[in-house]
Amino acid sequence: MNARSDDKTGVGAYAQLYVYRIPKKNHGAMMNLQSEISSMWKGHGILGSEIFQLTEAETFKGFTNLSETIAVKPDEETWIEIQHFRDREHRDAIVDKIRKDSKAGPLFGRFYELVSLGKNSIMADFNKLSL
Repeated sequence: MNARSDDKTGVGAYAQLYVYRIPKKNHGAMMNLQSEISSMWKGHGILGSEIFQLTEAETFKGFTNLSETIAVKPDEETWIEIQHFRDREHRDAIVDKIRKDSKAGPLFGRFYELVSLGKNSIMADFNKLSL
């Protein structure tokens, strides 16, 4: 199935997903930084971005809870960020603009100072399926 570039839901037909850990002590600083980063992305035309904090929940039979697959220390929390684009071309155009934005480097530098780096930082791209 192909992604729909004419998505009517407002979230687009293409998404990037990020999963990362941050020390709990950096929660407030990361919230403030993500607000700045989100404004930059919006200024370049992203459809939207959502950030979630992993929480305890029931795991259904046959499934593995994400919290069991990511090595999180007691002083860390796991965040999931979902960025929405019309399609892959829209994503590529925005990323190209971000790469040329002089504010991006310092913002992303601050991001890497606040997260817990390592193999548990995950990124993936997804096409929305037409049902």
